[in-house]
Amino acid sequence: MEKQNLISRTWQLLRLVKGYLSRHAVSLKAMQAEYFTVCNEYGPNAGLIIKISIAPLGHLYKVTQVFYKDGQYSHEQSWLATYGWQCNGHLIAIGSHRLLIFDPPNQALYLEEWLDTPDEVVTFYKQTNESI
Repeated sequence: MEKQNLISRTWQLLRLVKGYLSRHAVSLKAMQAEYFTVCNEYGPNAGLIIKISIAPLGHLYKVTQVFYKDGQYSHEQSWLATYGWQCNGHLIAIGSHRLLIFDPPNQALYLEEWLDTPDEVVTFYKQTNESI
């Protein structure tokens, strides 16, 4: 009886580790895609498209946001990030207040930013296979 209980617990532990590692493998693969969001609001951001791409840079990652206004390149900004192994995998910006959270089943990511205001901003980005 003791031996069966030990074997059962060992299998449970192995399944748990396998699930954890497979979720991280999916998140790491999701970093290879490009993501975009479209600002449909009124005002200065109307017609703004923002594209995010992620490139490995040694043990870090370079995250680049490219801004397009009315279909024309406007500007870009980049920052370095490190990969977080907690939960489902995410990128934590170095030296700024940004967090990229991957949602591979929905082919999306969320960019959480704390800018110069006390409010946080969460932006939803959808994966794309096309060039903008």
